[in-house]
Amino acid sequence: MADRGIIEEDRKLSRSLGLWHYVAINIGAIIGSGWLLAPLGASAFNGPLSVASWAVAAALVAFMAIAYAYLASAAPRTGAVVRYPQMAHGDLVGFSTGALYLLSISSLLPAEAVATVYYASYYVPGLVKSATVLGQQLTVLTPKGLLLALAIVIVIFVINYFGVSLVGNVSLALMVWKIAVPLTVIAALLALAFNPHNFALAVSTQASGEGLSRAAAIFAAIPVTGIAYALLGFRQAVEYSGEGRKASSDVPKAVILSVALTAIIFILLQVAFIGGLRWSSIEVNETVRLSNGTVVRRLEPVTPGNWSALAVSNIAAAPLASELAIVGLGVLSIVMIIDAWVSPLGNAVVQMGNLGRIVYGMAANGHLPRRLSGLNRYAVPGLGLIVALALGLIFLLPFPSWYAIGSYAVLTTLLTYVTGGTALGAFTARSRSVKLLTAGALGAVGASLIAYWAGMIPMIPVFITFISALAAFMIIRAFSSRTSMLAVALPYAAAVAFSDYILAVKVFYPLSSGISVPEQAVVRYLALAMLLSVLSTAAALAAGYLIDRDLRPSIRGGAWYVGLVTSIMLVDILGPYGLSSVYGGDPPIPFPFDLVAVAAVTLVAYFVSVLTAPKES
Repeated sequence: MADRGIIEEDRKLSRSLGLWHYVAINIGAIIGSGWLLAPLGASAFNGPLSVASWAVAAALVAFMAIAYAYLASAAPRTGAVVRYPQMAHGDLVGFSTGALYLLSISSLLPAEAVATVYYASYYVPGLVKSATVLGQQLTVLTPKGLLLALAIVIVIFVINYFGVSLVGNVSLALMVWKIAVPLTVIAALLALAFNPHNFALAVSTQASGEGLSRAAAIFAAIPVTGIAYALLGFRQAVEYSGEGRKASSDVPKAVILSVALTAIIFILLQVAFIGGLRWSSIEVNETVRLSNGTVVRRLEPVTPGNWSALAVSNIAAAPLASELAIVGLGVLSIVMIIDAWVSPLGNAVVQMGNLGRIVYGMAANGHLPRRLSGLNRYAVPGLGLIVALALGLIFLLPFPSWYAIGSYAVLTTLLTYVTGGTALGAFTARSRSVKLLTAGALGAVGASLIAYWAGMIPMIPVFITFISALAAFMIIRAFSSRTSMLAVALPYAAAVAFSDYILAVKVFYPLSSGISVPEQAVVRYLALAMLLSVLSTAAALAAGYLIDRDLRPSIRGGAWYVGLVTSIMLVDILGPYGLSSVYGGDPPIPFPFDLVAVAAVTLVAYFVSVLTAPKES
């Protein structure tokens, strides 16, 4: 496996990174904007139960990290997360995961810029406002805030363009700061401002508003409040693994060490944030009718235990800085304002470089023009970085909210992380190592469960992305090697486009914007779109298998992935995170049977993926 998938450009990459560079790159990605905003997002969604959400997320992410640690030790590659699926399962899985991951990382970069602008609004007015996004009231950027975020993205591009050693050294320099500041904030809040009574308050949360049980709410908080967004940064060392001096030993150590350390920090931070809340100083802008009948908008105190109100309160844009100022720790509040530039920008430096390496990896797989794998004079994929810059700028426009960008980024990332587990299983199947096969299975199940917990509404744009990637794969295949496939690819693309339209315009837009739509209409649209997607995809893959002999190994080795993603979407619709969370009532697949269904489907897909992997894997 060590020499599989190597291209000439791999041998030209600068190999200047060591263990602590990798640890720093991972910590730089994990302790980014997530630690600044996720504690409030998790508290608003789930109140004190958010601490349990962090613990569950840390355990599942550890399973995924272990799978990638094994892979990186056996075959370090630049752009590894998109190259392992290609090596293990062929073109269909390689292209679809590459497309998902490319768009995922494209959205992470602007997310870090948005987080920086959020905290900048603490002292510069007019950068943010409240709006309805994904069916919830959230803080979004104004046009002025959007311009500042665009400028930040461009600066990050310049840093990355001038070499991997600069990225590694910048990350190394920031590592001490990124660990010291959260630990100092945690210690200060626990020692000087901790109120244990806050953990006994459970009046109103976003989860209770969706009718979720306590257990279901613990899981649902993980993908949509920034928890998974923060912890999934462990992959960065894997992406840079082709550029290390002793990557086979250094990357696995860096992955495990960084996940363990940051998980402890995040759990303690959530405890400290909840304990440090001073409800009497937290306010929301509400419409009030005066005694004379006049309707005015004014700041009103938040009722203690009204956790959902935190999302649109006066502390929403800069939660930790605001909390520190309220409890009298003004000096630390200033440090937080500084860190609001340091942490997200340090993460953004890594994410921009990561995005350039994803483009490099897809070009190495043959799914993008080979020219994009070319290196500039600083031995980094310069053209890939330019593509990364363009995608990052585009993503800012439709998603000017950190939580909205974060949800999309997390879900698309998780669907690619499933293939980390399956790739490990495929590569080690012949050795019959129970330890490695189990590690692969746990990694795949962990990724599937967190993706499922996001719920139906956030999952819709991700499913649209996935089936659109499948259609793009068929069209590219037809034009590049077998024109007879056009008779299959073009009708399939038309069916996917119609299905995408129904899901986006008739279902996702009204539900995510808070527009009232009759349940019967949504059910009809969902049924039509899913039926069309499933039948047209099955027909296209079957026809492609019959027409294109060279495509058969990819379809045989990748059909399980199509089935898995579709199954997760269907359970999302029918489970407690689907239609019942919007309209009420009992879901057709109640908790916890929904979890059993997703885990079972993933395990079946895992073993099918291992059995159908191309022989050369």
